[in-house]
Amino acid sequence: MRTTNATISVFPSLVPTEVRALFGDPPLLRGEEASLYNNLMDQFTRLVEPKDMIEWWWVKDITDHTWEIRRLRRFEVLFVELRRDKVVKNRKHWETHAAGAKGGAKMRRSGVRAAA
Repeated sequence: MRTTNATISVFPSLVPTEVRALFGDPPLLRGEEASLYNNLMDQFTRLVEPKDMIEWWWVKDITDHTWEIRRLRRFEVLFVELRRDKVVKNRKHWETHAAGAKGGAKMRRSGVRAAA
């Protein structure tokens, strides 16, 4: 039993209406594409070919867990990049201040006073 209702776009076409009603909304965060989630669920549906509600819940769980794993992997990359950017920024900051401090020390040794 497949639906052809175009207004129900949060679930793939392979998921029957009565199953959709039990599943509720997919676990999507803002910015995540429902079409990618739907494609993933369609692929698992084709592989499992669910015949009863227990098998449909397996498909839902496999889809949701796979989606969450992909999300966590993206977050991990994001966190590493943010940390790297912070380290680079701090390093540049300290190199700039260290260079300024060395320049000031040279000026003090030569008897030249830095402007206040």
